[in-house]
Amino acid sequence: MKNILAGIFLTSFSLAAHADFFEGLAAYQHQDFKVAQREFSELLPLGNGAAAFNLAIMSYQGQGETADAIKATALFVLADECGEQRAKPLLDKMLAALTAEQKTAVNAQVAQYRQQMQISKNQRGWKFYTKDPVHDFKIEVQKKVSPVFSAKAALNGRLGAVSMLSILDTDGSVIFVDGYESLDRDMFIKGTKSAFKKWQFVPMPQKVIYKMSYHFFYEADDDQLRNSRLETWKALQQDGLYQLAAQGSAQHQFAFGKILQRLEDSTDVKFYPDETLPLDKPFPDRMVYQTAKTPQQIDLILERGSAVIQVNENHQIVHESLRSYDEDPTLVGQQLASAVAAGWYKLVYSRDYENGTRLNYLVDIKKVPSEHYSFYWISQAAINGDLTAQRELAMGRSDWRNYLAFKEDPKGLLWSAMYAMQDGDDAKAKELLLKAKAKGEVQADELLAVLSK
Repeated sequence: MKNILAGIFLTSFSLAAHADFFEGLAAYQHQDFKVAQREFSELLPLGNGAAAFNLAIMSYQGQGETADAIKATALFVLADECGEQRAKPLLDKMLAALTAEQKTAVNAQVAQYRQQMQISKNQRGWKFYTKDPVHDFKIEVQKKVSPVFSAKAALNGRLGAVSMLSILDTDGSVIFVDGYESLDRDMFIKGTKSAFKKWQFVPMPQKVIYKMSYHFFYEADDDQLRNSRLETWKALQQDGLYQLAAQGSAQHQFAFGKILQRLEDSTDVKFYPDETLPLDKPFPDRMVYQTAKTPQQIDLILERGSAVIQVNENHQIVHESLRSYDEDPTLVGQQLASAVAAGWYKLVYSRDYENGTRLNYLVDIKKVPSEHYSFYWISQAAINGDLTAQRELAMGRSDWRNYLAFKEDPKGLLWSAMYAMQDGDDAKAKELLLKAKAKGEVQADELLAVLSK
């Protein structure tokens, strides 16, 4: 076969390797092909198209192994399936040069790679997550206890958010809770977990996982808010931050995503990433982070969760996405009041537990390019090997949680044990918790004590 890949090389990056993907690139630069192969291969189960593409070129050129056109073609197929845009032109050339027998061998190799995939296609991007089993009973709160806004938080920042994963017992008590602070500053998580353990729910027929997020905001005047956003916007423009993130450094991708998240959390404006919008500048204009319109209350049409909807000029819902519960009836076709203008909204279900009323609100959405949205970069960091990003996604995405448990990450093991308890499989939960404890998870003993009761 002629060298149809002549002139194609791996992209050269900075040698400041931080994540697995960069370690592979740095090793390739030093012609340490065995290390490069190892690093890229570890990312294949995550659906990393760039890693598959690089391995394909190395396999074709015989770098670190005997040249193998069959394996190279299969890896190009995998890279294309994982969204690597550079793969398709080269794949077409490779396939055109193969015999029917060789194509059969390629298909067999592709099937093997697909079996190794642990993160499904709809888990790799910012907008999808696996839905965990939905129960046929509603979880209702009887008593809430608000966390105390710490003096440290008030002095050092005006915002924060804690995501919590908990287990509720059949009597409605909270028997265990783990949490994750979105801005990773450890100012809110201790008080939030302590307060949440005092919540009480309506008794239910089985133990159940309950997820929630608690957002903290410190009142500030307009000048303080403007200065805070300006400083955050400037942080996005640190020398080399965007360049390294765009080149594939997972550590820099995660940092860029978290800074964007701080901007997003500092305003009531809701952002909706639109993949069709062109990226005209690497950094979002700080002026887009403006004051939001007051949410509009409407008649109840969504009975739980939230959804992004588009309303036309006739006040009818014509599109919906990002539904919290996909199994609920579609909203498309619903007629809204004439006061609802055409546009994009986040439709949110809310409940006033004091008087028992259930409400729906429409929150205006501002559409932005995907690259101007925090979880685009956090998702990229995860598939490029950043453990912190993977853990953040695993709080709400079962594929990532299962992957971390498979890799024997302490948090992945802990959270998987919680789901085993929910399913009534205490033996499996104990096995996972013992592994988590051996790996250094400090909360494993607390959950083991719950199991032993």
